[in-house]
Amino acid sequence: MNIEKIRNYNVRMLAVLLSISVAAIGLTILLILSVFIKVFFDERKEISTGRNISIVDSKPKSQTTFLDPILIDTAKQLYVYKISVSKKEDEDAFFNLLLFDAINKTSVRLLDKPFAGSELSTFVAGGETLLRFEGSDHDSNMDGEIRENDLKNFYIYRVEKRQLRKIAMPNAGFVSAELLEGGKDFIMRFIEDRNQDGNADSFEERVLAYWYDFEQQKLSPIVSPTLLKEIQDLQPKKVEY
Repeated sequence: MNIEKIRNYNVRMLAVLLSISVAAIGLTILLILSVFIKVFFDERKEISTGRNISIVDSKPKSQTTFLDPILIDTAKQLYVYKISVSKKEDEDAFFNLLLFDAINKTSVRLLDKPFAGSELSTFVAGGETLLRFEGSDHDSNMDGEIRENDLKNFYIYRVEKRQLRKIAMPNAGFVSAELLEGGKDFIMRFIEDRNQDGNADSFEERVLAYWYDFEQQKLSPIVSPTLLKEIQDLQPKKVEY
């Protein structure tokens, strides 16, 4: 037996085995490094996007919900639905209203733009059925949403005529309205947004009274500027102790 040939063969085999081992170890190291690099960049991505992969966004999608129908005319079988994003039947807020004619099986929406409304009620005046509610159709405080804390307007809907009226004051928010006896006129209050921040929450902002003439569709101050100044001049001076 040639010892030298056997020795050379063993050396070559050992070299091959060592090469395979080194290659396997190198491949393992590369795989481990690739995993660490992927995890590192995924974490950086999560940090940069402000999300964590382990946290699931549990905020529910907004769903259009029809609340219980309100019968507003028995003879004509007219109903109004408040349309909300809440499933609570006692929820007062709505973003639209639907008038349903049960006899003719027809429906009409009352609002044609994004809206945040509340305080819906029905009344009869002068033999006419009307709806009244309040709400906002603009983002007055510029927070990116139309909500109940934006400056509000007052609305009257004439059911028979399918006519919606918006009663608003520039740079002011609706506060309250009272129907005058024996007609369709209202006395109202609006709060002035004197600092023009889109909110009616400042102690410096005053509430003034107005009269709404239904037939003339005119909103007028109850007191003249002269009388208002006279009233202001009668304010007691602040006394500091």
